[in-house]
Amino acid sequence: MPVLARVLSLVVVALCWPTVVTAVPTASNDARQVSAWDNDRGHFIVDLTSGSSAAGISALGSYSTAGSLFSFSSNSIAVCADFSSPLCTFRGAADVRISAIVKETGTISGDLLSGILTATAGVSGLPDEGIAPGELLFVGNAIDSAAIAAAYSTSFLFQVVYENPKLPDLADYLTFWGPWAGAWGGLAGPATPWGNSWETSGFTGYTLAATRLPEPSSLAMLVIGLAGLILARRSKRG
Repeated sequence: MPVLARVLSLVVVALCWPTVVTAVPTASNDARQVSAWDNDRGHFIVDLTSGSSAAGISALGSYSTAGSLFSFSSNSIAVCADFSSPLCTFRGAADVRISAIVKETGTISGDLLSGILTATAGVSGLPDEGIAPGELLFVGNAIDSAAIAAAYSTSFLFQVVYENPKLPDLADYLTFWGPWAGAWGGLAGPATPWGNSWETSGFTGYTLAATRLPEPSSLAMLVIGLAGLILARRSKRG
């Protein structure tokens, strides 16, 4: 293989092959929420300004090291088109739940074995949207997890399916932020991700932030195009 073709092939692999690393907590604001994920599906970016996200209050969470089980529940939901403004499509009672099994491995992502997110309309439904009580709103499958020493300490990346056509166009992926500072240590001692049992009570919120899987970069597309031209030229010569 000619040197140029070999170099281009290596560049294509470097640019396009998905990486398998832990979740990446990036300081997107003072709370240091996870704002990006790198895993075997690609590089995901949390986007609060160009896609609808969800949020709620009265959220409870817990984690047990005995069963590696994380549990979450909330009785409210708000779907907002842009988190930089207070405008939301609807607010109301809902049953939002997460159940996940994440084993401690000494890394912030841990070993995510399973995780499911469900959201159903509450006892009053969502009248303004024509959604009846108990109607399924959406479900999500967890594909990544993170436990960090920050204000929003527990995060999951979900691939989501929307069951109700009356919902606005939310993102195909949502990042969950759970506001439990100190759950994994790191404030006054060493951080132990997925290494502490804990349980919360009282008034706290949560966020399901729109998350994007960007298209291949223009540089990667250019390199792929050049590689294709080289292969086509080699085929003609052959």
